[in-house]
Amino acid sequence: MPRAYGIGDLWLSTSMTTATAIILARGGSKGVPRKNLRPFLGRPLIAWVLDAALAAPSVSRVILVTDEAEIASLGRCPVEVLPEPPALARDDVGDLPVLRWALTTLGIRHGPLVHLRATSPLVRPADIDAAVGCLSSHPAL
Repeated sequence: MPRAYGIGDLWLSTSMTTATAIILARGGSKGVPRKNLRPFLGRPLIAWVLDAALAAPSVSRVILVTDEAEIASLGRCPVEVLPEPPALARDDVGDLPVLRWALTTLGIRHGPLVHLRATSPLVRPADIDAAVGCLSSHPAL
């Protein structure tokens, strides 16, 4: 299930009905190299979550943050691809600093945000819509 949440004073939740979906997808991984590109049912793992985000009626903007050219090539229009700086594309950097950087870089300050995992191929558009609906119904989240 995707997570919808606020990031301190940077991300202020509102009662908007559409959300921005953001997917962080580094190319490197200690455990499973290039895991976001590994095939799952004949398609790259990340392709499933990209398609789900694009199909969710509650999502008006899809952003893919990556340091890997091959992953970026999967982000087709209307997905916005944001190249991740090398300093943030390390195993010891968590999601929160990357999310803050991406939102600041894009000038996004308000509205619901849905953080989708590139390694969650079973997420459905309905799951994303439910998360956005929950955030819209409870703006204090």
